[in-house]
Amino acid sequence: MEFQVSARKWRPQKFSELIGQEHIVRTLRNAIELGKISHAYLFSGTRGVGKTTTARVLAKAINCEKGPTPEPCDECDFCQEIKLGNSIDVREIDGASKTSVDDVRELIENIQYVASACRYKVYIIDEVHMISRNAFNALLKTLEEPPPNVVFIFATTMLSKIPETILSRCQCFEFKPLSHKQIVKQLELICEQEGIQTSGLSLEKIAKSGAGSMRDAQSLLDQVIAYCGNKIENDSVEEVLGVVGRTTLEKLVEHLIKKDSVKLIESVQSIITDGKDLNFLCRDLAEYLRNLMMVKLSNKPEVLLDIQVCNLEVLQDQSKAFHLDELQQMFSVLSRTEAEMKRSSLAHMIFEMSILRLADVRPFHRIDDMIKTIN
Repeated sequence: MEFQVSARKWRPQKFSELIGQEHIVRTLRNAIELGKISHAYLFSGTRGVGKTTTARVLAKAINCEKGPTPEPCDECDFCQEIKLGNSIDVREIDGASKTSVDDVRELIENIQYVASACRYKVYIIDEVHMISRNAFNALLKTLEEPPPNVVFIFATTMLSKIPETILSRCQCFEFKPLSHKQIVKQLELICEQEGIQTSGLSLEKIAKSGAGSMRDAQSLLDQVIAYCGNKIENDSVEEVLGVVGRTTLEKLVEHLIKKDSVKLIESVQSIITDGKDLNFLCRDLAEYLRNLMMVKLSNKPEVLLDIQVCNLEVLQDQSKAFHLDELQQMFSVLSRTEAEMKRSSLAHMIFEMSILRLADVRPFHRIDDMIKTIN
């Protein structure tokens, strides 16, 4: 049987299977039940959070033989055709390749014809922000007064590039990044169904690297399975993804406490030699500093931290060596560093300089107190 990646094999086919977008699912279901289906929707959000998937489920719900229904059956001919991408009345268009005015004019001409089989003609346009300004203008009139039983569903990762004139004609929904727990739970389900054994924090690390994107996390899971086989180990996950373990982060912070610049640089060089991803290291170190701050601020840090991932005793011990000002400054430095590393070909040098900057951070002093001391 042909291999199918997890992101496709485990793609939700019903509203009840969608993860992490409850507010959007509830709104769409209610609209279908009340017979208030809009002619234009715009789904925005980061990659891999379910925009196109939700568009397909919505297309099935309004065209299902039992519908319009708030939960498509996923069994009738219409649902199966939409699922397989064979429906002549539900078209998925790549906004990145159909960007010109001529493409939009062709679309407008086809819209005038009634649906061949389905109840609604649905046009799903992915990455719609790639369409040119003139093409958007050509679409305005049709979008404002479309023919009966035509639904547009736009999806974009860059809402800021969509003209206001388009936004005002659509119902806009912003998809949230998925939480760490939601991604871990789905990965656990996939591994259980596929007969994959996991140990320790392996799935936690994969979910963390997914950074709120279910598709990214599932792609990383496939990559790890290809490396490990049917048993996923912590060390193997770190090797494949290029992430550092908790022990490495704890050692780096110990060097920061001692202001030992030489040890810091040696540690960074060792991490680079081991083939670890410095972008992940920068992000993980920033998160570690955030955890130190939560420990200093809260009487119940276990509520604010993921105890499965963090060593609370070590955090409590290390936090005593830092002032809140120092932690805030360090976090700001790493935040800027991550952005600079993505734009530069000298990422490792930028990270080295930033690490040295962290070792030189000092707490702020109140000017009034300094004047008083001088006087």
